[in-house]
Amino acid sequence: MPKFRVPNKFSFVEYCPPEILSSDNIIPNKLKLDIYRLGVLLWEISSNGIEPFSKNCDRLSLTNDIKNGIRELPINGTPPKYVELYKKCWDNHPDNRPNCTNILAELNAQRTTTNSNRYSDPNSKYERLQQLKIEFVNLFNLNKGRNYNNNDFVNGEGTILRNDGGLKLQKIIHSSPIIYFSKKSFELESENDYIRINIPICTVQYQSEATDEFILDIKNILSISDENKKQEMLKKKLNNYGDYVVTEVVIGGAITIKNWSKIDDANKSRLKTYLQWGIDYAKGKKLEIFEDVPLDGLPPLPSFKTSETMKCVGDLYSWIKNLYNYKNLEIISYEKFKPSYQSLPVDLIQQILECSNLQHLSRFGSTLVPHMPPQYDSKDVIEWIKSPKPPSELYMRDWIQNNLLQHGVLLQSSKLGHAVKPALKFLMEPKIIPMNKVTILISQPKTPQAAYLLENGIILKKDELELDNIPFSGYSSLLNRPLEDFSNSKKYSEKIYCQITFHALKISFDTSNIKCLQQFSNAVNSALESYEPYKNLCTLFGNDYGHLLPRTITLGGVLSKTFKSCDDLTKFIHERQFEFEGNDPDSPREIEEILKIWNGESKDIDTSLFLDNNGDIVHRSNIGDWWKTLADNPNNWKVTSSEDWMPLYKILNNTQNIETILNDKYHLVFNGENLLYNNQTTVVINFPGQIENNYYIFGNVVKENNKGDWERVPKITVRFDYQNKHGCAAYIQKNNDASQDNLKLIWFVLAKPNGYYSNKNRNVKFAYGELDIDDNQSNITLNGENISSNCVLMTSFVSRTLKDTVSYDIMIKAWTKATIELKVQKEERDDNSKQKVIKKIGLIDSSDEEDSSDDSESTIDSNSEQNSQEKVTLRWCIVYTNEREPMKSEDKGTYPWDAFGIYLDDSSKRD
Repeated sequence: MPKFRVPNKFSFVEYCPPEILSSDNIIPNKLKLDIYRLGVLLWEISSNGIEPFSKNCDRLSLTNDIKNGIRELPINGTPPKYVELYKKCWDNHPDNRPNCTNILAELNAQRTTTNSNRYSDPNSKYERLQQLKIEFVNLFNLNKGRNYNNNDFVNGEGTILRNDGGLKLQKIIHSSPIIYFSKKSFELESENDYIRINIPICTVQYQSEATDEFILDIKNILSISDENKKQEMLKKKLNNYGDYVVTEVVIGGAITIKNWSKIDDANKSRLKTYLQWGIDYAKGKKLEIFEDVPLDGLPPLPSFKTSETMKCVGDLYSWIKNLYNYKNLEIISYEKFKPSYQSLPVDLIQQILECSNLQHLSRFGSTLVPHMPPQYDSKDVIEWIKSPKPPSELYMRDWIQNNLLQHGVLLQSSKLGHAVKPALKFLMEPKIIPMNKVTILISQPKTPQAAYLLENGIILKKDELELDNIPFSGYSSLLNRPLEDFSNSKKYSEKIYCQITFHALKISFDTSNIKCLQQFSNAVNSALESYEPYKNLCTLFGNDYGHLLPRTITLGGVLSKTFKSCDDLTKFIHERQFEFEGNDPDSPREIEEILKIWNGESKDIDTSLFLDNNGDIVHRSNIGDWWKTLADNPNNWKVTSSEDWMPLYKILNNTQNIETILNDKYHLVFNGENLLYNNQTTVVINFPGQIENNYYIFGNVVKENNKGDWERVPKITVRFDYQNKHGCAAYIQKNNDASQDNLKLIWFVLAKPNGYYSNKNRNVKFAYGELDIDDNQSNITLNGENISSNCVLMTSFVSRTLKDTVSYDIMIKAWTKATIELKVQKEERDDNSKQKVIKKIGLIDSSDEEDSSDDSESTIDSNSEQNSQEKVTLRWCIVYTNEREPMKSEDKGTYPWDAFGIYLDDSSKRD
């Protein structure tokens, strides 16, 4: 199995660019590495010297996070332009990072702006701050009184405190969410009405003097002479304003879950998992995952402030993320509050106390959590999630990230590897099948392919993965060395494998719940739009994103050892495999005994020591301890086998366009034109890019008419020959009556799109084929589908002899939806230009020229004899022109399709 190690570069992973962390073999641009590190330092400056990711001690997890684009969040109050600058510096793609000149210019510009703002009108800033403070006080009703009702505060009608008091906000940095539950039922599994989860963001303190209106109203009541009426009016007025004012609150977000005791354990575990994922995502520690999972089985999850119900896990993520971005905040607990009359001047307070008994207003002695009874207990949510035992689902995100399951797989020559960039995300949770078993295996595969599959845990079932036919696997680089050729079945494997595998569980993803990342989709679309899509897709999949995706993964751990057989290769080790239950206390002893037996079977086998997934040595007698330790630490589970394989490109939406590149059908790969001069009869055509040698080329000589349209010149035929991947030769055979002025040769090529492939006419559909004919054939039938009057027939003749002087004219006799009947007429030509072209395009050696010239007379005689039975190949294509839409030329012009061939006339149509 692939061995994991932690190189020295992880020592300063906080400052390491992702291209360094992704591979040992990459050759980076050193300047771009320094620019990345500068971006991290710029963030550190804005944080007053706090080191990046100071709370994350897991170096492997942090490495994967940085590779996946996770960065520190901007510090509150940092200028937006400054944030934008350091984000550019630490961009995942080195080419997107600015150079030193641009960075210096931007910093100077920001310094100038800062200095300019420093000397702007201070009064306008003060007024704006005062206005913001008033808006904040009014938003949370900090100036209003409150009355206690049903374990919560409700706002009074009047305003007790002034808006211009002292407001102090302090962000809660290290606090975790808190869960509250009734004290009489501390055990959450017992009967309990509901629980409340508070996510604190910051504390707010507000102190202010009483408003003139409030003071005046109380003075008027205190001036009443009737004591009973005074007491009654005072109590009523205070209740109208609100019996209490708050001086310190915590704002954030809160979720209440009713009927907690009626929720089953599985859904409680789900809720714990989603909360943990949402908190980590909101704090920027992890990426979001499984956001489309519905919250079925759980009661509605609205916050106290809004009535909107969360429908899926993504809604929960967004809600928590908004809280940490200071959106949709509410008061989630009242930390300090006092009777509202205590906000009055001292003399009025004294008069109130003398005439009225207000002792009931001092009954609270602790924090008030809305909707919770006075007797409650609280617990740190993170601690609650992990007690008594963390749910297995909680590790799913880490399994996906640590095992790079969001990356495509590369079947490299020596081992299974993962691509540099993530290509996909999982929208829904996988199916989880617990296994908890151990297998031991000894095997000597007969072929290198079987050895590769065993060593890398590749299981082939219904997917029928063909290792020698993986799409886009022809790319080779320092990072990716494709598989060896396994087609030689006579080549034996000399390796003997001994493996002890702990199978913890199996997870299986449904294809419909896998979504490609936007950056992957954009990269593929860019490659498809290029003029060499196959080559660029090979590079893209082979280097950046991988070729394959397994949809079923087994997690656990492997102890392995590989031996090289020195015995006679005709004597193979017989494969044996034994399986043990994970909870059987006798299994370690039985495994040890079997390994001892295997150890004595061959001098090549030594089962005393093994290597685990991390490259550490495990002795045979310690297998039981290794197994138990691994079972108790799900964070350390690795992929032990993979199955249900599919090509990675099939997760994309535009798979049809990719399969067009992969299939064997011909397409219009490019077109071109050549001006003809001085009765020119031969043209050497150079292609704009390289293609395979097997292709069809069609063309005609055209002339511009009085309307400015290009039309076919009659009585001129074109024959193409000497085709190779770079070009071909065209022979123009003319009738003596044809005009020779302002002529142009236009042509296009049909070929497999695995070479140069223009994107001008990719949507045009063709039917094509070829027939071998001789001069005795005058009637030919072509077969097609859905033929109509919008179709154009094009033909081209390729001679089987080196020298030919015969041309052919084609006439359409009749056509139906499925066939076209042709009449072929042969015409004799006198054309000895072919040998000149042969020399020009390098198809014969110059040393052959003299012999060719000397034998010219005999050659002509020989051709004359051959003309009676000349063998040629008729190549044809039917173009489905989409309501006669013209062909787009490479120079942005257009040509009508009938300039290349003949439209099917309705007059010759047969039912």
